[in-house]
Amino acid sequence: MSSKNQQFITFKLSDRLLAMPLNKDSQFFSCEHLLALPINNKYIAGVSYLNGQLVTILRTDKFFGLNWKMPSHPQCLLFSYQGDFYGLAVDQGIDTVTVPQVYLEKTKNIFNKYIKINKQKVFILEAEQIFTELKIYV
Repeated sequence: MSSKNQQFITFKLSDRLLAMPLNKDSQFFSCEHLLALPINNKYIAGVSYLNGQLVTILRTDKFFGLNWKMPSHPQCLLFSYQGDFYGLAVDQGIDTVTVPQVYLEKTKNIFNKYIKINKQKVFILEAEQIFTELKIYV
């Protein structure tokens, strides 16, 4: 699809290696205090504070229909979108990678872009697709 080098931050969730485009706010943090919200949205775990910022913690496992037990203090990948901060709950932060190409998995409707790391497909979570799935900002 693309021939320009792109940077991604990779992480593990359950037994999957996943990636998100690297942005200026990308960092992993331990979510020490998670406040559950009284809403019925399977994708939102709750909110937390990080350096004085309110961060909405998202259930990354629910995007893929995984049977994953979220720890009480999950590690999260911070990212910003339209001026708000979000954290993807993950098992483990891995590394940043630069790749020359992004591919398209035509059999998938959502999260259908991937990169290759050591010949392994690593699917990409993009903010636009996350919020389309959440039905926020649409």
